[in-house]
Amino acid sequence: RRQPRSTLFPYTTLFRSYGVHLCCPACPKAVGAALKDLGDPACDREAKTVTLKGDGISVAKALAALNKAGFSGSLKKPEGK
Repeated sequence: RRQPRSTLFPYTTLFRSYGVHLCCPACPKAVGAALKDLGDPACDREAKTVTLKGDGISVAKALAALNKAGFSGSLKKPEGK
């Protein structure tokens, strides 16, 4: 028998990118502008992560938008953190 799916956020996709260059207050604003059409972005400068929540987010489009804006990151969490 299959496990029931979580119904907490049934229509929400979560995308998180690690190691994103977020050195100053302007960086999260630029990341937000790059991802605004794809979902609801949130940046954590201390952890250097970008989290994007929204309906049907394409991970490929989100990564392409970050790279196009000059921000690189990884889908994998760095070892030891």
